[in-house]
Amino acid sequence: MQVGVIGLGKMGMNLSLNMIDHEIEVYGYDKFITTDVKKQNHTIIIKDNLKDLIETLKQPRILWLMVPSGTITKSVIEDLIPLLDEGDIVIDGGNSRYTDTLIHYELLQKNNIHLLDCGTSGGVVGARHGASFMIGGDKEIFDVVESLFSALAVQDGYA
Repeated sequence: MQVGVIGLGKMGMNLSLNMIDHEIEVYGYDKFITTDVKKQNHTIIIKDNLKDLIETLKQPRILWLMVPSGTITKSVIEDLIPLLDEGDIVIDGGNSRYTDTLIHYELLQKNNIHLLDCGTSGGVVGARHGASFMIGGDKEIFDVVESLFSALAVQDGYA
């Protein structure tokens, strides 16, 4: 499985390392990533921009957003829409307000792109070694990526 992680701060980086521990191929992008992080060999393949990230991933693409909720999440979603294709899946792991999630869902659905909202709990230690996830979205899309949540969560740590 391949996942594109957008936002490689404390939570996004630790979640990415958790994915790698579970043999998930991780490609990452962060607008503000430092040169030091780029030089570290975490086996996260860091891309310089969203277009490169999207072009690298196999379809249907899975993109996990770990950016702050609110304006930043909305901006990233708007930037992604022209780059994504029908059937791609966006997971918002940034604990967005439910009213924002409904707006993001409708915006993506207009373009036949799927959204799963994923409340993420457990802090950086949970992101690295097993988080708790509360996932919302269409059941058939959740079923496509359930193995991802199962791998990253503590035992019985997702619903």
